[in-house]
Amino acid sequence: MSVITKLTNLGAAGVGGESAWIMELQDTSHPFLLTGVEQRDASTGGNGNIVVVGLQDSSGEDGAIMEIDPEGSIVSQKIQNNNTYTYYNSVFEHYYGNGKIYTGGAMEPSGGSIAQGITRFSSPTSIQGSKNVDISGGNAGIIKYFDLTTNNVPYVAVVGSRAAQAFCIIRDDLSATAYARSWSQGRTSSYARGYCQNYLDVTCVSESNANGVGKVDVCSFPVLNTSSTSWAKGFYMPSPYIFNCPDSIGYQGIKFWGYPTVGAFVGNTNVFNTSIGNAVLVTLTGSNGTKNGDPTWIVNESGTYRQTQADGLTQDEASSTKEIFVFGQVNAASTTDALFTRHHGTNGSLQQGLQVRNSDSGGYLNIFSIVAKSGDSFYAVGRVNQTSYSKQRGIIMKLPKDLLTTGTFGKYVLSNPTISTSNMGLYTENLSTSINTFSAATVDGSETLSSYSTTNTLQTL
Repeated sequence: MSVITKLTNLGAAGVGGESAWIMELQDTSHPFLLTGVEQRDASTGGNGNIVVVGLQDSSGEDGAIMEIDPEGSIVSQKIQNNNTYTYYNSVFEHYYGNGKIYTGGAMEPSGGSIAQGITRFSSPTSIQGSKNVDISGGNAGIIKYFDLTTNNVPYVAVVGSRAAQAFCIIRDDLSATAYARSWSQGRTSSYARGYCQNYLDVTCVSESNANGVGKVDVCSFPVLNTSSTSWAKGFYMPSPYIFNCPDSIGYQGIKFWGYPTVGAFVGNTNVFNTSIGNAVLVTLTGSNGTKNGDPTWIVNESGTYRQTQADGLTQDEASSTKEIFVFGQVNAASTTDALFTRHHGTNGSLQQGLQVRNSDSGGYLNIFSIVAKSGDSFYAVGRVNQTSYSKQRGIIMKLPKDLLTTGTFGKYVLSNPTISTSNMGLYTENLSTSINTFSAATVDGSETLSSYSTTNTLQTL
């Protein structure tokens, strides 16, 4: 039914001699892509494996979930479907509690409408509950664990767009919602792109448009008193430039760590009517949103600038310096290459870059999610396609955190590109957001898991 190609780079050993690798997952009948990845390291149930999620695009999308060990062997694989519209764009593990796994995305229960979907697993092969939460409809929902415990009840959360930005906290057993809030910056074309816990606050990043100027808005507010913001800022560049967050699938667009909190978010700048784009990482404090750094970078190959994007980030939880890993892409006329960069954890300065190219005709790579929790490696997932493919394939990369592995491995070319950095001249403005409440009820979703088998074909290099 499916073929997996695994390319193993024996020259990049990680913890315990584990090697870096690239794995393709192909469904011969339907397009297949991966949009989320999580490493299982909870105090209960953590085993060092990764859980990857995405969708199988059949007559109605099905949410695909797999557990894979550090050497690239598939431990388990399932698809959530019952002839309804279900797919995942994010996955996380309840780290501090019971090690349960949650997926988030979109879901259309029988007789219901498409809304934010969240499923709770005791393991990737066992569903404990599934809910549809009406925040915005469609696929804008990003769901993560949120450490808000009231009367010993932990919660998870959903963020989306409801004519404005929307946020909702849900009991971790999915039985009820609480703290449903929406807010607006008074702009047009405003969409939520991601959120993060910022100590006792929720902080959201969104893309908006104000009088033709593309802006990235960051809003932080306390979860127990969501009638007002702790702070809210807009980040922008003056015309003729645009500055946007990436479109959200499973992207983690913003991240905070430590206390006092330091954080970062990613975006892209461009000049109207040109193809030159810059990847942007902004580091900021969690107390007031003040910038710590202001870098931007572009890739220079043989004297020709290509459009560079930053699509998401993760913080290296195993590093004392809290380094930031950003994923994105480099666009050319016939290919889309994956781009990874490593940054200083406080000021965002660029330390190293790695470019991954599919050298086959019409080859492209899109990365949708990344995790760097422990050990010397990080994981990234997405999709790959080329002229010879009839269907797109899911892709998983396990790469060393130093980003120094280069060479040609099968059709994949890994190189350290020439990267130029500069100050982007980013402007900020204080925002006064309007926050309102709304009702967000939960509706039972699909709890059917179908078996899904693949074959594993290894190519050792």
